[in-house]
Amino acid sequence: MPQPNVLLVIADDHRADAVGALGHSAVPVCDLDEIRRGGAPRVGVGFSTELFCGAAEAFLRTRRPPGRPFFACVALTSPHDPRTPPAKCRALYDAPALPLPKNFQPAHAAGAPPVRATLCSVYMDCQRMVTDGRWKLIVYCVNGAERLQLFDLENDPDECRDLSASPVQGARVAALRAQLQTWQAECGDRWMAPVHRGVSVA
Repeated sequence: MPQPNVLLVIADDHRADAVGALGHSAVPVCDLDEIRRGGAPRVGVGFSTELFCGAAEAFLRTRRPPGRPFFACVALTSPHDPRTPPAKCRALYDAPALPLPKNFQPAHAAGAPPVRATLCSVYMDCQRMVTDGRWKLIVYCVNGAERLQLFDLENDPDECRDLSASPVQGARVAALRAQLQTWQAECGDRWMAPVHRGVSVA
């Protein structure tokens, strides 16, 4: 029996069932749908719960047996920043008509009462974030060099206009950074200690 050829497409932050070729009519995925219509014997979806995409990709590349059938892995570049797809792709989807997953809870809906004043998050050893719902501050630090991004989520929900360098936003940046540092101290995050001396986390 001949070995099959395999085309593996990796998409970060993609719901497992959100592929038009598999029956999700509200979410067309043009290239995959075209492959299915062209007679591909099987288009399937797998879902990985691996925290970091790089680890999942490395596993796939290193565990493939040598000398076996054609295997192509397509991983899109820069899937995290920015998170804004091209306009022609966004136009394919009617956001209000997209069905919600079954585990979507009322607390996730817009307008639900907040459970905290600010939300902080981390990404590896290069990024920290804080948002108060209206404003979002992202702090990057790579090899000792720092970069900031500030977004007005109310007027710029797609995070396309960085306001961190605006003189009128200096006080806001300082306030959000102080909230971020307080959270870091509370949870024992030592990431920013060499660069930011405002809060001791020792």
